[in-house]
Amino acid sequence: MRTECINCRRLVPQTLAITAALTLGGCAATLAYTPVPESAVGRAQVAGYSNIRMWGDANAHKIDAVINLTDTEQAVLSRADGRKAGLPARSYLALSGGGGDGAYGAGVLVGWTASGDRPVFDVVTGVSTGALAAPFAFLGSAYDKELEEIYTQFKTEDLGNPQIFSAVFGGPSLVDASGLEELLAYYVNSELLAEVAREHVRGRRLLVATTNVEAERQVIWNLGAIAASKNADRLNLFRRILLASAAIPGVLPPVLIEVTVDGRAYQEMHADGGTVGQVFFIPPAKTAALEKDARAQAQLYVIRNGKIGPAWQSIEPTIFKIANRSLETLIKSQARGDVERLYAQAKSDGIAFHLAAVPASFGGESTEPFDKGYMRRLFDMGYAEARHGYTWARAPP
Repeated sequence: MRTECINCRRLVPQTLAITAALTLGGCAATLAYTPVPESAVGRAQVAGYSNIRMWGDANAHKIDAVINLTDTEQAVLSRADGRKAGLPARSYLALSGGGGDGAYGAGVLVGWTASGDRPVFDVVTGVSTGALAAPFAFLGSAYDKELEEIYTQFKTEDLGNPQIFSAVFGGPSLVDASGLEELLAYYVNSELLAEVAREHVRGRRLLVATTNVEAERQVIWNLGAIAASKNADRLNLFRRILLASAAIPGVLPPVLIEVTVDGRAYQEMHADGGTVGQVFFIPPAKTAALEKDARAQAQLYVIRNGKIGPAWQSIEPTIFKIANRSLETLIKSQARGDVERLYAQAKSDGIAFHLAAVPASFGGESTEPFDKGYMRRLFDMGYAEARHGYTWARAPP
């Protein structure tokens, strides 16, 4: 889905124009909320939950507390899926941001199912459009139909209602995201939540990232722990985190997450996880520690929803065209750096690295943020490449 700034060619000029209007006019209907005081940011908790999130730059102890497997979960996971006695090889999947280019990753996953050798992933991580796809990728081929529909059946106007006038006078976004909320309400339902909870209890992990806008820090959420909780609000929180991870700053409104500090209620402002990083991966510590004893080497599959290498393009020398091209270049450079970091991490941990990305040969451009025809072509390409065995890159280009 086209859910982040990369390739939002028609929206960048409007965003810049709105910024100028606000600078000159200073008007405003803003998003009303009570922010967490700076001194209390590290103590804010989502009421009714424990160990469901962490800072992306947290130390190892904090990370382990959120995603580590209990001894029971480790035992269940070792017996799962018809695996042989002893420690099984692990398979991990990291889905990047990329907006509408997420259709490519969806196509790769569905084609991988058709090839007959798609593994059950022990850990799935997602950012932005990758976060939207992550629950379906986590649950496997049974959700391929939903994955294909999400990335091929919707267009830009399905995201929500335009809010241009409101945005000019201080509103939070160009679009109200009502359509995306309805889409999540339909596809992310109680049945899906129950299945995610079941897999979490078996020891598998589903993690997605948002950006805490005020703190300028990545927040990693353990969606499986949320699904497996007894909190009556768990389905709503699950959906809101996915919505937040995909909330393009300025285009879609940030999502307010209710938190408490010392018994007092506040709201945190969360937006597109791709603001801080395009892709991430964190293996549970117990699993990582056992890799050396596994009978087969663990595998990390990274799907970059976009082209990864530089691509020449003639640019009209106007302020909007130059600004937009520069933004695209910044995001692509960030994504490449993130992929290279994961490669170094995998190599250090003894995990085999595999990378898929939109081929440089793919032609045509999206004419709008959520272009059905463009996304259909990307999905079909990803499917065709994976159908008979995807040729994964073993290192970044």
